[in-house]
Parts: sequence; structure tokens; C-alpha cells
Amino acid sequence: MRINLARSSNPRIVSLLNRHSEIDAVELEPPEDGSLLSFVQGDWSREIVENRSGLHPRGLLELIDNNPLICADHFSLPRADFVALLIAVGPAMQNGMIANLSSIESNSFTFVENNDVFASELGWRLSPSVALIPTQDPAFTITGILKPEVTHGDFLSLYIERYSRSPLIHFYETSQNGYLVKIGLPSENTVCVTVYCNNPQLCFADYVVFAMNVMCGYEDSLGLSAN
Repeated sequence: MRINLARSSNPRIVSLLNRHSEIDAVELEPPEDGSLLSFVQGDWSREIVENRSGLHPRGLLELIDNNPLICADHFSLPRADFVALLIAVGPAMQNGMIANLSSIESNSFTFVENNDVFASELGWRLSPSVALIPTQDPAFTITGILKPEVTHGDFLSLYIERYSRSPLIHFYETSQNGYLVKIGLPSENTVCVTVYCNNPQLCFADYVVFAMNVMCGYEDSLGLSAN
């Protein structure tokens, strides 16, 4: 079903919507708290929001069952400043692989003061023992200790399974926009996951349109800047 009208207050999202082949009309609307994108299909009004408690389905698309999104009126994405963190630790947290985090390296620590509903559901808690290391690099890096029963092979297999089909998460250098994931194995029970995005605002705008595509049953990469 085509989208008759799509609206967003984010100019980057609007720019992507304007190039989307399944949308008839696009409007830049005034900012509304928590709303990322609204769209209309016939008499069906739908919306993508950010970090909305009490709203289901919600989460990072690669970590949840996408089937309920097809018939959902609303979908809640994680906060923009939690996306890189969730890409880095989400699969391991969801599957109980990490005994503890030892450090986080980032050029921004807004996630320390803020809360994200989906991250909390996965068990995200920032322990005082985690070293926060500021960097100038736009990369986001976590180092963690695996549980004794988890091998490096288990860890790598899980991340490949979760992310290999995503249009926006890559394991190798690419000219496409999106999140580049690199996994290091510095010692037998330690893992290091780096998530790099050269344009976080555009990456998140792409992710919002990706979510709309999933809700509508379109090709995942349709209308993305990477496509």
C-alpha cells in the first residue's frame, strides 16, 4: 500500500522521504515531542516515535521480531544517542553473554544522563566501575568480559546473525552510509566492539526511514541515503 502523505519535523528525514518512490506527498511539520515521522496510508494514520514508554512494538529493528510492525499503528525507536550503544552491546545483553563491561570510549556521553526504555528492558545499567574514556573520534567502543561459558565463536556468530541482513549495519568498510561494526578479541574472555558512523544525524534519519519501510512491507533499503 502506498503512503499518501508523510510528515516529519526533521529536515534530514524529510529529504529522504522526498526521494522515496512509495510516497505521494511529504510535509515538514512543526516539532512534536517524541515524534519522528508520521504517515498516512488511505484512512490509516501511523507514527514512528522515539523512546516512548508503554508503547509496543519498540526497539532496535535488528533485535526484535519485525512481524508485529506490519500491522502496528505506532512504533517506538530507541533514543538517537542510544543507537550506537545498542548496536554495540544489544545482542550480547539480550543473550546474557557479557559478565561485565570494563570501558566505554566515546566523544559523547549523553546516554549517561538519559534513559532509554528499550535499553532498560535489555538490562542496561551503567555500573560505576565502567571506565568512561572521552575521545575525539566519532567511533563508539565498548570493552567487556564474557561469561565463562561464552566463546569468541559464540559472540561472533550472534552478531553476524543479527546484523548481516541489515541495510544500515556493515562489518566491512563501505561507501554506503550507515553504522560500521568492528569486533576485536584482545584476550580469551574479552571482546571489544566498535561502532562507527561518520554522520550520526543522517544515520539516524536513515534508520527512521528503514523502520517505516519495515512497517509498510517495502524493501528495507528503499529511499535510504545508502541506496
